[in-house]
Amino acid sequence: MSNRRPFRATLALFLGLSLAAISTRADDITLEITPTLITPSDGETAQLRLVPPSDGQAVVRIYGPDWRPVNEIVTENLTGNEAALIDWDGRGPDGEILPSEAYFATVDFNATDGSSLLLDRSIERALGEVLVQDVRYEDGAVHFRLSVPARVTILAGLDDGGPLMHTLLSGVPYPAGTHQLPWDGMDQSGVVNVGEEDLFRLFVSAREVVSPPLILRNAQGPAYHQHTRALEAEDIPIKEGISMEDFGGASHLLPAPADVSPEPLFKLSIPDATLGEDGIPVVSGEVPLRVSLGDDVRVPVLARRFEIVLFQNYNFTTEIEEGRSPATIVWNASSLPSGRYLLTVNVATLPGRMSAASTYVNLQQ
Repeated sequence: MSNRRPFRATLALFLGLSLAAISTRADDITLEITPTLITPSDGETAQLRLVPPSDGQAVVRIYGPDWRPVNEIVTENLTGNEAALIDWDGRGPDGEILPSEAYFATVDFNATDGSSLLLDRSIERALGEVLVQDVRYEDGAVHFRLSVPARVTILAGLDDGGPLMHTLLSGVPYPAGTHQLPWDGMDQSGVVNVGEEDLFRLFVSAREVVSPPLILRNAQGPAYHQHTRALEAEDIPIKEGISMEDFGGASHLLPAPADVSPEPLFKLSIPDATLGEDGIPVVSGEVPLRVSLGDDVRVPVLARRFEIVLFQNYNFTTEIEEGRSPATIVWNASSLPSGRYLLTVNVATLPGRMSAASTYVNLQQ
């Protein structure tokens, strides 16, 4: 039997507990989740299969990748070694559909004999890099395969020091298996077909998510970093971690929340430029390019260090190491012959998020 108790009240009680006071026999309890990916906006639900070691009750808490609690489910009258099935619809305690992300569950089990047990896979080890296999771009899609659930980044760019041209995925969680991502080969601004360039290359990386995951994929709604800001405003704390003394490993292996900073999406413009008959800006001399972060990412991106890099016809030109928004980066074309040039701007944040924008210009000296 499952019911819900006031989210904040139970949360406050849990966060006040000491990890040292809870048994660490995590393998004595089983938690399985199927399917690992659902679309709550389509009415899909995930089923959590919980098998306790003895009679008792449990509180299943669901967390975001930054270890902030998003919901909890209280399950009473559990029978030892018998499965309890718990349905979750991807919603928070107020009934709102949660943002697309990879969530995970912990189990705080209290046996009828007074003993207790905490199952929390997020504090067992750090989340490592994952090899993305069988990566290829063909038939209008990027294909790839994962052996374990992971947060995937795919960047389309040019090799030999060339620019990033399109961020196809930026830390998006995927379940294990074979996947394909539709892409027409165009750069992020829709200006040039980067997939047809000789030096075209896909740069792919991935990092584990806490397993077993609850991956939500919704077509609309706020991004998770916006949801996190709302939680911060309500002063909902992140889950307690594990101390270095209790962990006993090297500091760089200490489990920690995932980085959920957003892609630094921005608008590229040329102030006061006139448009030619072909709709392409006409410029000369020293050309100021304005870079303005998107309103929905401006606050979290400005909180991190980021840099702005300018490329001319895929070749590095100049950079601004301490980014701000709006910012102006100058393309000095004073000594260049007249003609058409492709200008590409990359914005890169300290955590490694990147975005790109490009524009053609007609240089008239």
